[in-house]
Amino acid sequence: MFPKHFLNITATLICLGVASLITGCKTIDSNAAAKFATSVTTVKNQADDALTTAAKLTRDEGVTYVSTRPALDENDFAETPSSDVIVE
Repeated sequence: MFPKHFLNITATLICLGVASLITGCKTIDSNAAAKFATSVTTVKNQADDALTTAAKLTRDEGVTYVSTRPALDENDFAETPSSDVIVE
């Protein structure tokens, strides 16, 4: 009458439905969610600060290095990755 996989899917859905009715849905504590969101924002800000500082230090050291060289050649130049590449 019905294909076997259809009956398996139906049985699985019925079991999941019964299990969710018995156990109920767990609610998320809004205070915990707010604390988590604040923590994520803090970590993001710290990472942004660290990357900005590292970029500035690298740029400053590069300028210092180049300014002390008597001559520059092609090997002294390197492509700096864009922020899109760094994010990936």
